[in-house]
Amino acid sequence: MSLKIYSSNAAKQAAYRERKIVAGKDLHHRKCSLADVQAFVKEHHYSHTIPAACDYVFRLDYYGKLAGACVFGAVIGNAGSRYPGIRPDEQRELVRLVLLDEVPRNSESRFIGWCLRWLRRYTKLRLIISFADPEHGHTGTVYKASNWTYDGLQKPQRARMIVDEIERHPRSLHRTHGTSSVPKLRTNHDVQLRDRESKHRYLYFIDRSAQLGNKWLSTAIEHGGRWYIVLTNNSAHFYFRIENGMLHKLNRVPAKLRISNNA
Repeated sequence: MSLKIYSSNAAKQAAYRERKIVAGKDLHHRKCSLADVQAFVKEHHYSHTIPAACDYVFRLDYYGKLAGACVFGAVIGNAGSRYPGIRPDEQRELVRLVLLDEVPRNSESRFIGWCLRWLRRYTKLRLIISFADPEHGHTGTVYKASNWTYDGLQKPQRARMIVDEIERHPRSLHRTHGTSSVPKLRTNHDVQLRDRESKHRYLYFIDRSAQLGNKWLSTAIEHGGRWYIVLTNNSAHFYFRIENGMLHKLNRVPAKLRISNNA
């Protein structure tokens, strides 16, 4: 009987190929309804909540069992002023991403990539925004691995409201309790206020060049590790740097960033 001996590196590569084949065969992604994953997300996400205004929902099945969910919804706040040239209805926030620990390695980035490709093909969305919460040990590793753009820290937020050991948003408290007043809620519930650490903001440009109205063209360009927005009107170009969620007009434009009028 012949005996084959592999180097440790070759063995690792063979094991990786085996895992990759299994992951491709037994992982299935598809669009679904919010009702399909609502209970799953509430059970496994650290917040134990899910926003109501979600319009693009996807599920991941592993060996025929629900093992992940990726949920997109409306961007909270005045998104139109933060990214001029991209309308609020052209933006969504990745509001919930949940995967069980049992799924193969790199399943998160593969799942997100599949969802983004679906959105690019079947919608007119141009920008996806997501946040990583350092209070729960998240810094955005999966977004860095999926070619998202880091956009700095979110502005300081209001204190977190913990009602009966579950974090709640004031709007949801108004819907369920008729008030978000701490003194009123404390008459029948345990309410705690905790300082909130700023979240990391990440951007993903689904459509890097799209027609805006009849005159303006908006183009997203990466240069030197940063992202820029160029607004074009006929032969005039206006350059903005994206930083901390805001657009800053450039007075001096690097030569490599300039767009030719003949392009």
